[in-house]
Amino acid sequence: MPLSRADRPAFRGAAAVCVLLALASCGSGPPPATQPGQMLLPDDSRGSVIGSVTGFVGGAPEAWETLDFSVGAPDATASIQGDDGRFVLIVMAYPPGTDGARAGRITIEATLPNGPVPGPATGPIITLHETEAPDGPGYRSTETALLNVSTLSRRDGLYGEIAGSFVATLCRTASADAALDPTDCRDVAGEFETDLQLLYPEFQ
Repeated sequence: MPLSRADRPAFRGAAAVCVLLALASCGSGPPPATQPGQMLLPDDSRGSVIGSVTGFVGGAPEAWETLDFSVGAPDATASIQGDDGRFVLIVMAYPPGTDGARAGRITIEATLPNGPVPGPATGPIITLHETEAPDGPGYRSTETALLNVSTLSRRDGLYGEIAGSFVATLCRTASADAALDPTDCRDVAGEFETDLQLLYPEFQ
């Protein structure tokens, strides 16, 4: 039956809604399957929380969390990377609940001189970042920084578990390559406990 003139606007509105719904569902398919212990997250969400860094900065308590963004390839923010007999611990942790925003994060990097085993690390560099930029302003540790790995074990596949502690004096820096400002420093002491990815040849 032909539509009356009065019915045509309502019909067009309903048709438009149907088209939009069809487009929204087109190509979406079923949600991807998750592995045991793995969170199913939308594309704009943060990764799974896999550990923590806690401590005191200038006497004030602080906390951060390590995350795993891995989807088809290793992408955790804590790892040990090894090549040609050199093993480097890298921990990047974010303020809780910030969806992995880079501003306010802490990074810890140190060489494991005896390989991926517990013990003191050498040349630790600890940085508090004020902005999203990887080489932006913040506070970086002096050469007196100390880091010790108390436990380190492989769990399954590329994953392991690590715990340790660190102490350092952090001084203001305008960028990653800039000199430290000795007039603007703060002491930091903390601990880390996190899952991590073992990214060296025997586990790849």
